[in-house]
Amino acid sequence: ASNYDFGDSPSTYKGTVYCSFQVHSYLAGQTVMALNYLGGGDGWSSVTIPNIGIGNCPTGSNPDWTVYSDGNAGSYTTRDLYVFVRPTARGQTDAPAFAVAPEDAQVLIHDPLTLVAYAPTAETYQWLKDGVPIADATGTTLDVSTARPGTAIYAVTATDAAGHSTTVSARIKVISGGTVIIFQ
Repeated sequence: ASNYDFGDSPSTYKGTVYCSFQVHSYLAGQTVMALNYLGGGDGWSSVTIPNIGIGNCPTGSNPDWTVYSDGNAGSYTTRDLYVFVRPTARGQTDAPAFAVAPEDAQVLIHDPLTLVAYAPTAETYQWLKDGVPIADATGTTLDVSTARPGTAIYAVTATDAAGHSTTVSARIKVISGGTVIIFQ
């Protein structure tokens, strides 16, 4: 929270109005896009129009482009923003919403693979493999065994005071790589 504006609310600072809309890669701690506005008028800041930053700010202590930067969007010749929205899993509206969910993956045998899920309001998590709960898999990450080739379906259920929701299933395929030699 000291470097990124996670959880901000409208406020005033030194008599100015400051607001921001920011999209971050939460687990990577990176800014995807930030729209910041500081009203100015008190001599504290000359920024009186919104600034847009794409990626992390390369200078200063505010990688989310807060306060001190005019942004970098003007340096791009094309600036398109696409927003993709999908419905809540299983049509639930009061249940935890996932900010990060496991995705389909293909991995070579014996290579490490960690699945990640995060729902901001979740109090508990339970990972599932092929629809069956995995014992002691109750965190935001799951290290997947890649010891044998094959395909498995993984999902995670998050629960909070309002209810529970389950992510869309992720298909994980473990493949053998390289040359296969069969001795008889």
